[in-house]
Amino acid sequence: MSYSSHLLSAVDGVRIVLVLGVLYVGFAVAWSLRLTTTGSPLWETASRYLLIAGLGAALVYGGYRVRQSDLDTKLLPRVTIWTLGGFCLMLGVMVVFILTAPTDIDRPIFSVMLAGGLGSVGGLGVGINKARTLSRARRAEQVQAELKEAVDRLERQNERLEAFASIVSHDLRNPLNVAQGRLELARAESESSHLADVSEAHKRMERLIDDLLMLARQGISETDAEPVELVEVVDEVREFTITGDATLILDTNRTIRADRSHLRQLLENLIENAVEHGGEDVRITIAELDDRSGFYVADDGPGFPDDERERVLEAGYSTAKDGTGFGLLVVQEVARAHGWEIGITEGSGGGARFEITGVDWAH
Repeated sequence: MSYSSHLLSAVDGVRIVLVLGVLYVGFAVAWSLRLTTTGSPLWETASRYLLIAGLGAALVYGGYRVRQSDLDTKLLPRVTIWTLGGFCLMLGVMVVFILTAPTDIDRPIFSVMLAGGLGSVGGLGVGINKARTLSRARRAEQVQAELKEAVDRLERQNERLEAFASIVSHDLRNPLNVAQGRLELARAESESSHLADVSEAHKRMERLIDDLLMLARQGISETDAEPVELVEVVDEVREFTITGDATLILDTNRTIRADRSHLRQLLENLIENAVEHGGEDVRITIAELDDRSGFYVADDGPGFPDDERERVLEAGYSTAKDGTGFGLLVVQEVARAHGWEIGITEGSGGGARFEITGVDWAH
């Protein structure tokens, strides 16, 4: 910013435009009174008053609108510089013209003021246009910077997802393969009924790994919707998620159109999240929303802080020390793939309440 801009900024440069406009209106009034007392024709008095007062009013109005506009305040001194520049330029041209040809100018003071007024109004218009152009350019640069930041953030999230996929693919699948091999050896040596439960647990882990790999590498984009009874899915999930004195209550017997595997994963993650954060005696409720637009999963745990609810579904977010931060992201992706909306509010017991809306109930 130039020295003149610093100076104008310090004294509120736009106010100078307003003062100049007021001075022009005052000069028009004084000039009209003078013409009236000297017996000048009424049409001459009125025309000259309207010319000078109109220019003053234009300056006052333009200065007021500039102060009320959404232009960057740092650009306002430029408007004043252009206004004063136009005033001085036309004023100088007219003074030179009068000095070089004084006999051709009738009423030189009026002519000088008229020229200065025209120059200042023209300069004001140019200054406003320049300021708007610069303001748009700066906004465009700001938007570009925000977009770059968003792209960088997405790239970091993708890197975390790729690292997560690598963990799932190698560090989890390899031990699972070893466990399945040991299970087959155990079955050859024993006929314990517990081995069947272990086999089911292994199958569930395989499905979970496959679903998480799909989410991490390409997202959940397609669903194979079919009528699914919530009672059946909740019963499947209950066995693997409810531990200690935790309680899971299903307060609906509706049938929902959804991808069974993905719906199970959504419920598993929500219930596991409630158990992890709500403690061993947490109470979890799954029920239909009052407006029948979907269902909710609520708990009476500590919930989420109000200022963090918008971040809960972001990749990497977790309030637990050893949490991966991907559990609720999976929930959001499953909901999005079905065309559902998911919202987070406070439950009646003070805990977290996840509301899934836009659900297609099967009849």
